[in-house]
Amino acid sequence: MSSLAEAVEASFEQMPWLRSADTAAMELARKYAARIDEALATGEGQEVTKALYLGPHLLNTMRELGGSPQARKAMQSSDPVGGALASIRANLPGGSRSRAGEDDAENLDSPAS
Repeated sequence: MSSLAEAVEASFEQMPWLRSADTAAMELARKYAARIDEALATGEGQEVTKALYLGPHLLNTMRELGGSPQARKAMQSSDPVGGALASIRANLPGGSRSRAGEDDAENLDSPAS
């Protein structure tokens, strides 16, 4: 990996649970990574220091997307399939459909790119 931005993209490729509803957070992670890469490649001193302050923000964004060991461990919950997601879908317009692609908010279930 030659850049943080490339590492972020490689991580996204290994996160099949991401959906189109995650696109904004994914783009935010890309911007953080690109800004850090740019500062490290062209900046000096204070400019690099400022960019590195984005590191924790990038990590938090990746964590929210399931891109940290701790987040992945939390995703391996013992809750039955459906759990909270089924509850949310049951409250959507159209009723209690609980399987992917069956609710009226179908675009929430389409994989993110």
